[in-house]
Amino acid sequence: MNIDNLSDLLRNCGSCNYCRDTCPMYVELQSELDSPGGKLRALRAYATKMRNPPVELLQRLYCADCRRCEAICPAGVPVTDIWHDAKTQLLKTGAPMSESLQKVLSWIEQEGTPFVGYESEDRTLWAEDLELPPESNTAIFSGCMGSFWYPDQPETQVDMLSKLKVNAGYVPSDVCCGLFNYWAGDDKGFEEVVKKNYA
Repeated sequence: MNIDNLSDLLRNCGSCNYCRDTCPMYVELQSELDSPGGKLRALRAYATKMRNPPVELLQRLYCADCRRCEAICPAGVPVTDIWHDAKTQLLKTGAPMSESLQKVLSWIEQEGTPFVGYESEDRTLWAEDLELPPESNTAIFSGCMGSFWYPDQPETQVDMLSKLKVNAGYVPSDVCCGLFNYWAGDDKGFEEVVKKNYA
Protein backbone atom coordinates (compact mmCIF):
# COMPACT_ATOMS: atom_id res chain seq x y z
CA MET A 1 0.00 0.00 0.00
CA ASN A 2 1.23 3.47 -0.82
CA ILE A 3 0.49 5.93 1.97
CA ASP A 4 -0.45 8.55 -0.62
CA ASN A 5 -3.26 6.27 -1.84
CA LEU A 6 -4.49 5.49 1.65
CA SER A 7 -7.45 7.87 1.41
CA ASP A 8 -8.74 5.86 -1.57
CA LEU A 9 -8.53 2.64 0.44
CA LEU A 10 -10.36 4.22 3.35
CA ARG A 11 -13.36 5.47 1.37
CA ASN A 12 -15.29 2.27 2.01
CA CYS A 13 -15.60 3.18 5.69
CA GLY A 14 -19.02 4.78 6.08
CA SER A 15 -18.36 5.93 9.68
CA CYS A 16 -21.29 3.84 10.94
CA ASN A 17 -19.32 2.99 14.11
CA TYR A 18 -20.70 -0.57 14.31
CA CYS A 19 -17.10 -1.55 14.96
CA ARG A 20 -16.70 0.71 17.97
CA ASP A 21 -18.60 -1.25 20.61
CA THR A 22 -17.14 -4.59 19.50
CA CYS A 23 -13.56 -3.32 19.85
CA PRO A 24 -11.91 -4.35 23.16
CA MET A 25 -9.50 -1.40 22.89
CA TYR A 26 -12.38 1.08 22.68
CA VAL A 27 -14.38 -0.69 25.41
CA GLU A 28 -11.38 -0.46 27.74
CA LEU A 29 -10.09 3.02 26.85
CA GLN A 30 -13.36 4.77 25.88
CA SER A 31 -11.54 7.00 23.42
CA GLU A 32 -12.83 7.56 19.90
CA LEU A 33 -9.25 7.49 18.58
CA ASP A 34 -8.90 3.98 19.98
CA SER A 35 -11.93 2.71 18.07
CA PRO A 36 -11.41 1.17 14.62
CA GLY A 37 -13.48 3.91 12.96
CA GLY A 38 -11.62 6.65 14.81
CA LYS A 39 -8.29 5.21 13.71
CA LEU A 40 -9.50 4.98 10.11
CA ARG A 41 -10.61 8.62 10.17
CA ALA A 42 -7.25 9.68 11.68
CA LEU A 43 -5.45 7.75 8.94
CA ARG A 44 -7.61 9.38 6.31
CA ALA A 45 -6.74 12.83 7.70
CA TYR A 46 -3.06 11.95 7.66
CA ALA A 47 -3.20 10.58 4.12
CA THR A 48 -5.02 13.60 2.72
CA LYS A 49 -3.56 16.53 4.67
CA MET A 50 -0.46 15.75 6.67
CA ARG A 51 3.08 14.94 5.56
CA ASN A 52 4.83 14.34 8.88
CA PRO A 53 3.14 11.51 10.76
CA PRO A 54 2.40 12.39 14.38
CA VAL A 55 3.84 9.96 16.91
CA GLU A 56 0.38 9.46 18.38
CA LEU A 57 -0.99 8.13 15.10
CA LEU A 58 1.42 5.21 14.92
CA GLN A 59 0.87 4.41 18.61
CA ARG A 60 -2.90 4.31 18.07
CA LEU A 61 -2.65 1.71 15.31
CA TYR A 62 -1.74 -1.07 17.72
CA CYS A 63 -4.68 -3.27 18.58
CA ALA A 64 -5.60 -6.71 19.93
CA ASP A 65 -5.90 -8.02 16.35
CA CYS A 66 -9.11 -9.85 17.29
CA ARG A 67 -10.73 -8.77 13.99
CA ARG A 68 -14.15 -8.21 15.55
CA CYS A 69 -14.30 -4.93 13.66
CA GLU A 70 -13.93 -6.79 10.36
CA ALA A 71 -16.57 -9.34 11.30
CA ILE A 72 -19.20 -6.68 11.97
CA CYS A 73 -18.25 -4.15 9.26
CA PRO A 74 -21.11 -3.94 6.71
CA ALA A 75 -18.73 -2.51 4.10
CA GLY A 76 -16.16 -5.28 4.53
CA VAL A 77 -13.28 -2.90 5.27
CA PRO A 78 -10.10 -4.99 5.83
CA VAL A 79 -9.23 -3.03 8.96
CA THR A 80 -6.31 -5.10 10.28
CA ASP A 81 -4.66 -5.23 6.86
CA ILE A 82 -4.94 -1.44 6.69
CA TRP A 83 -3.36 -1.16 10.17
CA HIS A 84 -0.45 -3.33 9.14
CA ASP A 85 0.17 -1.54 5.86
CA ALA A 86 -0.17 1.87 7.50
CA LYS A 87 2.25 0.95 10.31
CA THR A 88 4.75 -0.25 7.72
CA GLN A 89 4.46 2.96 5.72
CA LEU A 90 4.54 5.22 8.78
CA LEU A 91 7.72 3.55 10.02
CA LYS A 92 9.27 4.10 6.60
CA THR A 93 8.41 7.80 6.76
CA GLY A 94 10.14 8.20 10.11
CA ALA A 95 7.44 7.68 12.72
CA PRO A 96 8.98 6.09 15.82
CA MET A 97 7.93 2.67 17.05
CA SER A 98 6.70 2.57 20.65
CA GLU A 99 9.45 2.14 23.23
CA SER A 100 7.78 -0.95 24.71
CA LEU A 101 7.55 -2.63 21.31
CA GLN A 102 11.18 -1.76 20.59
CA LYS A 103 12.11 -3.53 23.84
CA VAL A 104 10.09 -6.62 22.88
CA LEU A 105 11.71 -6.80 19.42
CA SER A 106 15.15 -6.33 20.98
CA TRP A 107 14.48 -9.19 23.41
CA ILE A 108 13.29 -11.39 20.54
CA GLU A 109 16.50 -10.65 18.65
CA GLN A 110 18.54 -11.47 21.76
CA GLU A 111 16.68 -14.54 23.07
CA GLY A 112 14.46 -15.69 20.20
CA THR A 113 11.26 -15.18 22.20
CA PRO A 114 9.12 -12.20 23.25
CA PHE A 115 8.77 -13.57 26.78
CA VAL A 116 11.16 -11.88 29.19
CA GLY A 117 12.60 -14.36 31.66
CA TYR A 118 12.63 -17.25 29.19
CA GLU A 119 15.80 -18.23 27.40
CA SER A 120 16.31 -19.85 24.03
CA GLU A 121 18.05 -22.85 25.66
CA ASP A 122 14.76 -23.78 27.34
CA ARG A 123 12.80 -23.76 24.09
CA THR A 124 13.04 -27.54 23.53
CA LEU A 125 12.39 -28.73 27.09
CA TRP A 126 8.97 -29.97 25.95
CA ALA A 127 10.69 -32.48 23.61
CA GLU A 128 13.28 -33.89 26.03
CA ASP A 129 11.41 -37.05 27.02
CA LEU A 130 9.80 -37.72 23.63
CA GLU A 131 12.81 -39.24 21.81
CA LEU A 132 12.19 -37.21 18.68
CA PRO A 133 14.67 -37.12 15.84
CA PRO A 134 16.22 -33.65 15.47
CA GLU A 135 15.91 -34.08 11.70
CA SER A 136 12.91 -35.37 9.81
CA ASN A 137 10.86 -34.66 6.69
CA THR A 138 8.13 -33.41 9.02
CA ALA A 139 9.02 -30.97 11.77
CA ILE A 140 6.92 -29.56 14.56
CA PHE A 141 7.21 -25.83 15.03
CA SER A 142 6.21 -25.35 18.65
CA GLY A 143 6.50 -21.57 18.63
CA CYS A 144 6.97 -19.54 21.78
CA MET A 145 3.58 -20.37 23.27
CA GLY A 146 4.04 -24.11 22.80
CA SER A 147 7.65 -24.08 23.92
CA PHE A 148 7.23 -22.07 27.10
CA TRP A 149 3.61 -21.71 28.20
CA TYR A 150 1.69 -24.66 26.75
CA PRO A 151 4.13 -27.53 26.17
CA ASP A 152 1.20 -29.95 26.03
CA GLN A 153 0.33 -28.49 22.60
CA PRO A 154 3.43 -29.69 20.73
CA GLU A 155 3.32 -32.93 22.73
CA THR A 156 -0.25 -33.47 21.49
CA GLN A 157 0.88 -32.75 17.93
CA VAL A 158 3.59 -35.40 18.27
CA ASP A 159 1.05 -37.89 19.61
CA MET A 160 -1.42 -37.16 16.81
CA LEU A 161 1.23 -37.43 14.08
CA SER A 162 2.54 -40.64 15.62
CA LYS A 163 -0.94 -42.18 15.42
CA LEU A 164 -0.95 -41.21 11.73
CA LYS A 165 2.42 -42.98 11.34
CA VAL A 166 4.23 -39.70 10.68
CA ASN A 167 7.71 -39.67 12.15
CA ALA A 168 7.88 -36.02 13.16
CA GLY A 169 10.94 -34.24 14.43
CA TYR A 170 11.41 -30.79 15.85
CA VAL A 171 13.57 -27.77 15.16
CA PRO A 172 15.95 -27.26 18.10
CA SER A 173 17.05 -23.87 16.78
CA ASP A 174 13.62 -22.38 16.10
CA VAL A 175 12.96 -18.82 17.23
CA CYS A 176 9.92 -16.56 17.50
CA CYS A 177 7.62 -16.87 14.48
CA GLY A 178 7.88 -13.12 13.82
CA LEU A 179 4.36 -12.18 14.84
CA PHE A 180 5.51 -9.22 16.94
CA ASN A 181 7.58 -7.86 14.05
CA TYR A 182 4.53 -8.21 11.81
CA TRP A 183 2.27 -6.48 14.34
CA ALA A 184 4.80 -3.65 14.58
CA GLY A 185 4.79 -3.13 10.81
CA ASP A 186 8.44 -4.23 10.69
CA ASP A 187 8.21 -6.31 7.52
CA LYS A 188 11.98 -6.54 7.09
CA GLY A 189 12.43 -7.84 10.64
CA PHE A 190 9.53 -10.25 10.11
CA GLU A 191 11.18 -11.73 7.01
CA GLU A 192 14.52 -12.07 8.82
CA VAL A 193 12.93 -13.94 11.74
CA VAL A 194 11.03 -16.27 9.41
CA LYS A 195 14.23 -17.04 7.47
CA LYS A 196 15.96 -18.07 10.72
CA ASN A 197 13.35 -20.79 11.17
CA TYR A 198 13.98 -22.12 7.66
CA ALA A 199 17.78 -22.09 7.93
